[in-house]
Amino acid sequence: YTDASRHSPFVVSVGAFGLDLGAEAETGAGSPKVRIDDLAANLNRIALSERGNKESLVNWDALTIDGGQLNLEKQELTLQQVALKGGGAKVLRDANGAIHLAEVFAPKGQGKAPEKTTVTTETDKKNKVKSWHFTLKTFALQGFRLALSDRSVSPEIAYELEDLNIALKDITNDGKTPISFNAGLKAKQGGTVSASGNVSPGGDRADAKVQITRINLKPLHSVIGQIVALRLESADLSTQLQVDYHQGKAGPSVKATGGLGVSGLLL
Repeated sequence: YTDASRHSPFVVSVGAFGLDLGAEAETGAGSPKVRIDDLAANLNRIALSERGNKESLVNWDALTIDGGQLNLEKQELTLQQVALKGGGAKVLRDANGAIHLAEVFAPKGQGKAPEKTTVTTETDKKNKVKSWHFTLKTFALQGFRLALSDRSVSPEIAYELEDLNIALKDITNDGKTPISFNAGLKAKQGGTVSASGNVSPGGDRADAKVQITRINLKPLHSVIGQIVALRLESADLSTQLQVDYHQGKAGPSVKATGGLGVSGLLL
């Protein structure tokens, strides 16, 4: 599959695909009744790359879908779990401050289209089609690797993040159910980060508990050297924070409480 609607056309390739399901259908005078149970699918060796470039931008070992149920009459789709397993990506910020991965997926023509005015009549309201209800119980990103580098400073900043795991629960379009999340990662240079919390459906509220344990700060020595005339030889950052976000009429508000510690500091 090739998507040419992006700033730089990209290709999605899949090494293997499998699908299992059980179906039941009934037609008659009323609405057709179709029900699909035990929907399961798996895609292996998924890669996103620029057209004409063999090196992938992002890749995953596998995508699995489990516990799917579809009810055509009730217009409901429920998935127990969608999981992306393994794989990795490289995120590079070049000397000019541009992030290539973001540029690739940016849509063509960034200009905002003029807004259209829509008039809703009583007939439209009567003929309004019932919307579908969607529920994803769990989305998981498991064992992902992320290589980060920033060449806008010299020497460049580089971190290799390993074993990145993210779990999102209760994803739905009912407009009421908050999404809970749990995330964790390890830095190859040293240290771990974990976070858990909740996000409102509209994104106007969020809370999180964040724990950072002995993240190695030495890769940031080029940034610190721009602030003070010292060279950072070693330092580890640890912190526990409670973060609360709220979007109100006056604008966004972020509150963070907790403690912070730096150990092994050597300048």
